[in-house]
Amino acid sequence: MTSIDERRMTPKRERIVRQQQPGEWLAGPWTIRETQSPTDGRTVWEVLHHESKQVLATLPDWAGNLALWIAESHEDIPELLTEIDTLRARVAELETASQQWQGRWQERCNHIAAQGLRWKAEAAGRKEHAEKLKARVAELEMLLSDLSEPDVDGAGRTYAEYQPPTQQCGHDDYHDAHEWADKPHVWCPGHSYETDAEVTA
Repeated sequence: MTSIDERRMTPKRERIVRQQQPGEWLAGPWTIRETQSPTDGRTVWEVLHHESKQVLATLPDWAGNLALWIAESHEDIPELLTEIDTLRARVAELETASQQWQGRWQERCNHIAAQGLRWKAEAAGRKEHAEKLKARVAELEMLLSDLSEPDVDGAGRTYAEYQPPTQQCGHDDYHDAHEWADKPHVWCPGHSYETDAEVTA
């Protein structure tokens, strides 16, 4: 018994079927007719070439369906082979289109992946730049803090906390004390140059 695989239309079987076709020989439709055998008068079925009326096959009276199958197969098999060629060409066309589509899709995926890597690198660069700016801001804030709160007298006091010593300049008059009173060789601005005496520390 022939297996299913052996009945498949393999390329080898397809070549055999194509070679078995009559081609242009007896081209055109084949027909059948029921008639009487000229030898014994029994009913028979004949397969004829429609155009030339040539008898191609004679079958017994019970084989009418077989005669019809022979006549119809003459046109059906070439049509099926033509359909196979059409489908095969369409498959090749679709495979080519699929490969082109896959190529374009792969190219698009590669482009998206490359763009993603660029965005990732740019984000990392921006993050690094932001960290540098943040560090610089902290550095400047520290410098600003040092400028705003200097240690003016070596004791850790700022300008706001530090009050320079004031006392009378030593002249016996009525003007207020001032910060120059404790510095040597400084004259009181409340007196004229001629009357001011040099103040010693």
